[in-house]
Amino acid sequence: MIRILKILFLFYFLSCGRNINIYFLVSLSGPEKVYGKEAEKGIKLFYERIKNKKIKGKKINVIIRDIESDINKIKEIFDEIKKDRNSFLIIGPEISKFAIFASLIAEKNKIPLITPTATNPLVTEGKNFVFRLTYTDIAQGSYLAKFAIRNLKKKKAIILFEAQNPYSEELSKQFEAVFNKEGGKILFKAFYLKGDTSFSKHIENFKKYKPDLIFIPGYVKEVSMFIKKAYKKGLNITFLGGDGWYSPLLISSLKDLWKEGVEAFITSPFSPFDTSKNVIKFVNDFKNKYKEIPSFVSALYYDAFNLSVYIIENLQKIDREEFVKNLTNLKNFTGVTGRISFNGKKDPNREVFILKPEEEGFKFITKLYFE
Repeated sequence: MIRILKILFLFYFLSCGRNINIYFLVSLSGPEKVYGKEAEKGIKLFYERIKNKKIKGKKINVIIRDIESDINKIKEIFDEIKKDRNSFLIIGPEISKFAIFASLIAEKNKIPLITPTATNPLVTEGKNFVFRLTYTDIAQGSYLAKFAIRNLKKKKAIILFEAQNPYSEELSKQFEAVFNKEGGKILFKAFYLKGDTSFSKHIENFKKYKPDLIFIPGYVKEVSMFIKKAYKKGLNITFLGGDGWYSPLLISSLKDLWKEGVEAFITSPFSPFDTSKNVIKFVNDFKNKYKEIPSFVSALYYDAFNLSVYIIENLQKIDREEFVKNLTNLKNFTGVTGRISFNGKKDPNREVFILKPEEEGFKFITKLYFE
C-alpha cells in the first residue's frame, strides 16, 4: 500500500506544473455576451497558432470561463483559479465594472491579469499585477485633442457631452484640457442626457460661435441624431468622436450624409483596414474562420493572448512575478492593434487608429503614437 501511495504521489508531483494555464474571463451569456462572444473568436484564432507549442517543456492550456455578466460568478471562478496549481495568468474581463472587481481579487492573490478592453482608470490604478491593453478614457481624450490640433489644424471647438455618463464626461474633460494646452480654444461646452433626440436649440446656439469643430464624446444613437439635425440646419463642419461611435449603425443611419461629404473622425484601438502585413494576415485568417470582419474586441483579445505568449517565451523561469516584471518593461511590441509599450507602467503607450465614417464603412486614415 505504501509503495502504491508513493507511486501515486510521484505521478501527482510530476503532473503538477505540466501546463501553463491561462484563464480567459469573458461574458458568453447575460447582457454583455455580445462582447464575450467577440472576445472568444480572437482567443480561439490565436490558440490555433500555438496549440502544439511547448515552452520549457510546458504546454499552454486555454481555459475559457463564462462570467455570465455577473460579479458573483467572477468570485466563484476565482475560487477555482486559486486552487489550480498550474494557473498562471488571467485575461479579461471585457467590461470595466467587471474588470475592476476582478482586478482587486487578482491583485490580492498576486495573479497577473490583463484586461484587453476595459478603459476605466480604476482597473489598474494602484496595482502591481494588473495591466490594460487598450487605452484609457483619459488617453483617448488626449489623442483626440492632439489629432484635432496637429493633424486637422482645427483650433476653435465646441464640446457636446452626455451628462451623468462617466465615459463621456472623462473624454470631455481630457479633450478640453489638452486642446487648450495645444493652443486651441473651447468656445462653448454643453450637455445632453441619454436618449435625447431634440438638439435644435443647441445647434442654433452653436452656429453663433462659428466653430470649426464639434467634439461629441457619446454613443451612436444620440450622435447620429445630432449630426443629422446639425447638417440639416446648416452646421456643416467637422465632427469628432471617440470609440463609442464605432458601430455599423453610424454608417447606415447617416449614409446619405456621408455621400454628401460630411466630415467626421473617430478613434479606435483597431482597424481591419490597416494595410500593415500582420493586420492583413489577421483579417484574412479571421474571415476564413468566421466569415466576417473582426471587431476591435476580437483583435484586442488576440493581441493580449499573443503578447502573453511572447512574454512567457522570454522568461528565464515560468514565474508570475517574472512575468509581471517583463511585461511592465515591455517596449515596442507590434500586434494587430498596433505598437505597444508599457515602459514601467500598467497602462500602455500605444498606437491609436483614426477612422473616417464613409458610405462604405469606417475608412482607415492613420495611426497615431504620441509620447
